[in-house]
Amino acid sequence: MTNNHLSLIFPLILSLFVFTQTTQAQSGLDLTRKMIATAKQIQTMEFTLKTFERIEGKMIEQKMYVKWMRKPFKIYVKQAYPNKGVELLYISGNSKVLVAPNSFPWFNLKLNPYGALMREDQHHTIFGIGFDKTVSILESLLNKYETQAASMVKNYVTVEWSGIECYKIFMMNPNFKYIDYTIKKGETLLTIAKKFKLSEHMILEMNEEVDDYDDVDQGQVIKIPNDYAKKMTIYIDKQKMIPVVIKVYDDQGLYEQYEHSKIEINPAFGSDEFSEDYEGYGF
Repeated sequence: MTNNHLSLIFPLILSLFVFTQTTQAQSGLDLTRKMIATAKQIQTMEFTLKTFERIEGKMIEQKMYVKWMRKPFKIYVKQAYPNKGVELLYISGNSKVLVAPNSFPWFNLKLNPYGALMREDQHHTIFGIGFDKTVSILESLLNKYETQAASMVKNYVTVEWSGIECYKIFMMNPNFKYIDYTIKKGETLLTIAKKFKLSEHMILEMNEEVDDYDDVDQGQVIKIPNDYAKKMTIYIDKQKMIPVVIKVYDDQGLYEQYEHSKIEINPAFGSDEFSEDYEGYGF
């Protein structure tokens, strides 16, 4: 082999070695941080979402089609299961969500996004749809336990989910526990959950004397989790570096699971796609 051939082959071997070493050196924490950074850059999305949420001991399943915009926040949802055909539309600045039941009572409704009808059999409000909630929870946990982060998000494997090659990340939180919390003036379960990055629904269910999210008084002592999750399993799309499956566990087991499919990142929505007059909507 001539020196010219060697001069061509050696850089190729070196680049392959560096690539292999870099790939092997990636940890679960590295991949998680890359996923967080990627998700935070997304401006618009279109996707199908399946949710499984534990409500009073039973897993409630839902399926929906979603159009989502970050800024200004806009969202359109059409449910496929169990309330097939129900449509929701919300635009930032509005106080109500426009709802088309597409069944009895056969007219549009305007509902409080935090109200009982909108929260029925739901862990989250309409604002929790998308990746931002998961990203916020993960980022908060990694910042809170910075010195433990590498051991908390340590392992990953490569799997295929719904035809997508994914990194399967495992986040284990040894610090998860329940603590007493004294309600301060003006606080509700929503404000407490937002302040500490918790699930308001989890807090509601674990305090039997509390009937609703604002049914608390100053000085009242309730139980809250110190963190959102005891464990999380996340499937990250290798190509898009976004979380396609998110599983959240508490001390009882699986608490909620979200599956995202048919995802289109940063589609260019028309100016009327978040309007009740848009062709194809049932408002």
